[in-house]
Amino acid sequence: MNRIRYFITVIFLTSACYVEAKDFYSSGLQKFIIYDNVGAIADFTKAIEVNPNDGKAYCKRGNAKYHLHDNAGAIIDCTKSIEINPKYAEAYNIRGLVKRALKDSINAINDFTIALNIVPKDAEEFNCRGDAKLYLKNPNGAIEDYTKALEIDPRNTDAYIFIADTKIEQKKYEEGILYFTKALEIDPRNLRAIRSKGDAKILLKDYSGAISEYTHAIQTYPNNSMVYYDRGVAKYKLYDYKWAILDFNKAILINPTNEFFYDWRGSSKFELKDTKGAISDYNCAISINPKEAVYYFHRGKAKNWYGNFKEAIIDFDKAISINPNEEDFYNYRGHAYYLSNNYKAAIIDYTSAIEINSKEAILFYNRGMAKYFIDDYEGAISDFDHSLKIDANFALAYSYRGSSKIETKDYNGAFADLDTAIKLDSTKARDYFEKGRLEYVLNGFAVAITDFDKAIKIDSNNDGYYNWRGNSKFSLPDYEGAIEDYSKAINIKPKEAVYYYCRGLVKQIKHIKSAEVDFKKATELGYKIPNEN
Repeated sequence: MNRIRYFITVIFLTSACYVEAKDFYSSGLQKFIIYDNVGAIADFTKAIEVNPNDGKAYCKRGNAKYHLHDNAGAIIDCTKSIEINPKYAEAYNIRGLVKRALKDSINAINDFTIALNIVPKDAEEFNCRGDAKLYLKNPNGAIEDYTKALEIDPRNTDAYIFIADTKIEQKKYEEGILYFTKALEIDPRNLRAIRSKGDAKILLKDYSGAISEYTHAIQTYPNNSMVYYDRGVAKYKLYDYKWAILDFNKAILINPTNEFFYDWRGSSKFELKDTKGAISDYNCAISINPKEAVYYFHRGKAKNWYGNFKEAIIDFDKAISINPNEEDFYNYRGHAYYLSNNYKAAIIDYTSAIEINSKEAILFYNRGMAKYFIDDYEGAISDFDHSLKIDANFALAYSYRGSSKIETKDYNGAFADLDTAIKLDSTKARDYFEKGRLEYVLNGFAVAITDFDKAIKIDSNNDGYYNWRGNSKFSLPDYEGAIEDYSKAINIKPKEAVYYYCRGLVKQIKHIKSAEVDFKKATELGYKIPNEN
């Protein structure tokens, strides 16, 4: 009788423990569902304490740890679950996910493969293994797994989206869009598919099509800040800056803590020449994330634009201190120095940019320009040569190489470069001016006047063009024409002393009494009239 009571007691206690463990396990599942991972871990731990052989509890606790980024703890729990039950596919799956997160994709694939051997009809396992293969730069293997997932579950939207993502990575944008469309046929409200389809159209430069997708997203999720942001970016790329700002305004209204929204709104304002508004937005982005170099860079560009070179340089300094490997940061700081007439500092920065990226024609051109303005014409020509090797249709590089060759007395080379610049772009007044200057140097005054005429026709507000045409007319001699041109130059720039002196000389030759008035004015403006001796 006592023996029977003993077994009944054991059975009762065992059943009670099982019920208690099951209760903790169920409670843990409920907490996991509502994202209370800390609470879930506590309950799964209690279940394990009651029943140390509960493989599912270890597995679920490992999953909760994975969601808390405790990857080491997650692997330990999943491995323990597998030791208790080597046929428990979910434990392999979760351990595979953890290993994939740790970028251990080879071992992740092994775990997903074991899970598939246990449960060969699990579409999600194929999706997971496909992701791991994609990380290992095996896109075809990834697509093969995603396709198997669809064979098991033809309505698996994730598989369609994963295939689409892979196609996009392969730059097969149209094919990617087709798979996003298939996902949306199954689930028209799938936000990821809608946004990604729009993103793919951005990559195709189909900005209007992208706007259509993002508008669909806004209609479906009117309180989602990101979809307004997406549409704003697409409008920005269509140069529709005012409407872009409206979308960024809405995004900020919904979520005022996202740095990207302020940065892009700032860039839109910058394009509309609202530099103060742009700087205000860049300030907001910086206040949210002071460690992002590009925000200082953008603010520096805005300050540079309205002539605050000193503060612009401070911002570019900060951007470079955060990220010293971005050539644009050095290029724009170089440009700020260039605009400040600090050409030597500009050359140093342009050189740093070139050291990072020697395949950009503009970088060599910029350095060449800085050298040109410190009279290093040979160095300038060398840089323009490099620029033209990269971009043989770079009209400005031909133009300034031609100007540099004038200074080095390579007149034939100068003519050839300036003619090429004009063929590439006939709208630049300075190219005709430089040709005229070259003709003047070679005493071809009549031809020079023709070139100056063309320059003035394009830009009638440049005092220098009238002055040089006046010099050419004086040399013909066409004194009345010269006086007329010097007068036009004076009207444009009335404080340029040399123009009065030149006009005075012509008047003196023509015995015009007002010559002395011009000489006096030239002297008042600081011109030192040479001695007649």
